[in-house]
Amino acid sequence: MVKQMKKPLLIIFITVFVMLLFITCNEPVFYIISTEVPVTPALIDGSPTNFVEFKGSIYVASGSYIYRYSADLNGNDRGEWTRDNARIRPGGRIMSLAGTSSKLYAVSSPNDLRGVLKESINGTAWTERPEINLNVQAVFTANDRLFISTKTDDDFSIYHIDNSSNQIAVLESATEFRGVVWFGSAYFICTTNGIYTAADPSTAFSVISGSADKNFLGIINLGSEVAAIAGNGDLYSVSASGVEIKASFNNSRRAASGALAVWKRANVSLLLVGGNDINYSASTGYEYGYLEIELDNGFIKHGAVYNKPGLYPSMSSVNDSDRYSNTIGKTPVNHIYQPSPALNTNGTLIFASTQQSGVWSYRERDNIWQWNAEE
Repeated sequence: MVKQMKKPLLIIFITVFVMLLFITCNEPVFYIISTEVPVTPALIDGSPTNFVEFKGSIYVASGSYIYRYSADLNGNDRGEWTRDNARIRPGGRIMSLAGTSSKLYAVSSPNDLRGVLKESINGTAWTERPEINLNVQAVFTANDRLFISTKTDDDFSIYHIDNSSNQIAVLESATEFRGVVWFGSAYFICTTNGIYTAADPSTAFSVISGSADKNFLGIINLGSEVAAIAGNGDLYSVSASGVEIKASFNNSRRAASGALAVWKRANVSLLLVGGNDINYSASTGYEYGYLEIELDNGFIKHGAVYNKPGLYPSMSSVNDSDRYSNTIGKTPVNHIYQPSPALNTNGTLIFASTQQSGVWSYRERDNIWQWNAEE
């Protein structure tokens, strides 16, 4: 009888021991699961454009609509996007946005065969620029100057449009136009086949030494220097005399998306760099989202390396690396933007245009700081 009682007790003991062992060994798994949040339906869906801040509001487009984000009157980070019938329709599918101090520009394609340039002085009423009789593909601005990319067959050209609407050819037979910045006393134009510079946009641009054939996808003014990102994730410092590599992804799985944004909070300054996954791993899944690299007084910090967001919360744009991985870390990002202080009281709000999942943001939802779709 004693032996029969001992056997069930032994089985119970072993069962409890195994369960405790399983729970102990899988605490990280349960924690990661606990950081998952349901994805909300996106107010601005599809594959949105870049963000532009113009006259106190933020603009982004998706499909044939332009959406405007305006500040909350109470001064917090819960502003409002235009909705339903208030959405702006310049006409045609919106491909690109840009702004100067006085005008907002959009490239739209009424029939998916040709892109036209449109402009607005208030973000609501739009007029076409009929004198620019070109197949416009993208629009960028720098130093309050307007630049457009055009396409004929398979050839791209880049033009500067001056205040008299003159179309001045900057580069002909160029590759894809990926951005332009003004720094110091010169313009820097980024293409997928090199970076070009000139002091006057009405004069010839020359290619910067060492920049050709690097497949540059984005360029940004950091404040004290210009940085450009190549498709393989190599981050370069750019000057008129040449380019110098400052950091690399060092990960064969990752490629750069071209998204670049300076992020600041208190004494922390980071460059956010969009990343794409070119391989799938059964153990880690996909890696998208963005990476962070530390800045120092407007320069890429000497010796800085790319870090996963949330890995060092006090020096990161997010406070939890696992929650980052379970949200925006699974999502391809084409554009990232931190609003100015007037629209970002606490400095924590970030917007992202994803590849197919609409506009996302990093903000507090249900008492949890998280990346999720704007709603």
